[in-house]
Parts: sequence; C-alpha cells; structure tokens
Amino acid sequence: MLLAAELRTEFSRYVADNPGIHFSAGLSVTKPKIPIQQLAVLGEDALEQAKAYEGKNAVTCFGQTVSWVDFDRLVTVEHNATEHLEFLRGHYALSTGYIYGLLRLTDMAANPDKPENALWRSQLHYRTYRLIASNRDLKNTEDKKRACLHLVSDIGEKGIKEFGSGYRIALHAYLYQHRDQNQERVMALNLGVIKFDNIARSYTTKLQMKQRNVLRIQTVEMPTNRHICVSITTSCACGIRKLNKTCKVP
Repeated sequence: MLLAAELRTEFSRYVADNPGIHFSAGLSVTKPKIPIQQLAVLGEDALEQAKAYEGKNAVTCFGQTVSWVDFDRLVTVEHNATEHLEFLRGHYALSTGYIYGLLRLTDMAANPDKPENALWRSQLHYRTYRLIASNRDLKNTEDKKRACLHLVSDIGEKGIKEFGSGYRIALHAYLYQHRDQNQERVMALNLGVIKFDNIARSYTTKLQMKQRNVLRIQTVEMPTNRHICVSITTSCACGIRKLNKTCKVP
C-alpha cells in the first residue's frame, strides 16, 4: 500500500501535478499460494473498479474504492486511521473480535437504504461498552464511561461516518498487521493444549488406579493471563469431585 502511494506521488511529480492526468491503482491482497495468473486477474479487476470511480484518480484496496486523499488519510500519512487504531489498541486493548465486528458495522453504515442498518450506532455503543467493561485496567465507572465515549467518537464519527465503506481499508490493514502475531499465539496455544492433554491423561490414569471413574475432561483457555486450565470431573464412593490443573502457555 505504501508503494502504491509512493508511485502515485512520483507520477504526479513527473506530470507536473497536471490535474487532467489521472493515476488509478488496483490492489489485490490474497493468500500466498494463489496462482500468479489469478492474482493478475484480481489486480486488473481492482484497477477497473478504481477507474470507474467518479472523478477517477482513485485506488481500490480490499474491495473498496476511495480517492487518493482518503487513501493517504487511511493508511499512509502520519497519524492515519490505521495508526490511530494501533493507538486505541494500546490504550483500550482492542480485541480482534471487536475489530472484525467493526467491519460489519461499517457495511451497515454504508447501506442506509435498509432500515435495520440505522442501528449501527447503537450496536457500536453496545459492543464498545462490552469491550470496556471487561478491561481490568479501568478501575472505576467514570473511567470506563469516558473510555467508551472516546472510542465511540473516534471509531464511529471520525472513522465509520467520515470514511464510509472506505474505513474497511484501515480495519483490514490493521488486521493484516496483526495476523502474524495471532498465528504465533495460536501455535503457542496449540502447544499448550498438547501439553495439557498429556497432563490430563496422566491424571486420568492415576485417578483410575484409585478406583475413581473419570466423568469428564475439559481443557479451557484463559486468554487474559495466557493460562490453560484442565478440569477433570471424577466420581467415587465419596461422591463427585473436580480436579483443576493450570499452567502458563509457553
């Protein structure tokens, strides 16, 4: 995306900033194993979509077409919308699920013809309240109220309302930046689950040797502190008992 913006800047300089000469671009982001022929077709389709933009001089990215001015404000210039999402993540611990939910709300706001889409603001308030309510760093009610209003203003008014469907570009760019981190976390959690499966089997053998019937084995992830809990429910002459074993994810 930065390369596209740089090419557009250099092209404008080459043509002496002539407003009658336009520069359009189509960006296609795909999985790494997609055939090059299909990638070329997707890129060409995105370019045609950009050329069809009113006034031309536009770019299509993540299926959304915006002017170069908005594109710069979304992803390239200093203090852009994507960087602001990073800022909000650092202050309010935005979850990946919360960001994915914003994609749907952005679609709702961009399609006002459907009456139910008018609810996007109330749903944004609700999702933001749920997010802030679970934030343990915010101790009192007033802090949580201010944080909720701040998020709703920055994301709802300065993001979704101002950029419309184009705000999806910033949301997707943010998600792609954190994709590798999420994949590493999933791998770590998988290793943790394997480790605890072994622990569960070991405890099951010991309990059965003590003539206890194992009723259920449950593995639960606790993402807030990166721990996994193995819960084993057993029955014996004394009744039903539950054994919990926790350990930190590597």
